[in-house]
Amino acid sequence: MLLCSAPCCGVFSVVGFIFLISIGIMLEVQPIYVKGAKHPADQAVACYEGAAIYAATFILSVGYIYYKKGPGSSRRGETAGLIASEQSNYDSIQRDTVSGTELTTINSSTTI
Repeated sequence: MLLCSAPCCGVFSVVGFIFLISIGIMLEVQPIYVKGAKHPADQAVACYEGAAIYAATFILSVGYIYYKKGPGSSRRGETAGLIASEQSNYDSIQRDTVSGTELTTINSSTTI
């Protein structure tokens, strides 16, 4: 249940961050479009502070998601496994130079 709430919280945090940044910019650039803005500069700063709180919430949500996945399910481990298997494929290819020409042997059974 909690693992589902972290992605939802992260998505809503991104939406809230974008919304508050856009309202803050609007209050600074064209405050006439915001009805009832008595002190637009102060209200823009309040929007930016709220956006910072949303950004912190997003960071905490992403951190919680990665914390719950644990070290065993990281993509770095999968990539390392692929690199190791490719390296073993390269190790099986042997290159010999005979009289200035290159002779490539793959798996010691086929000569090209």
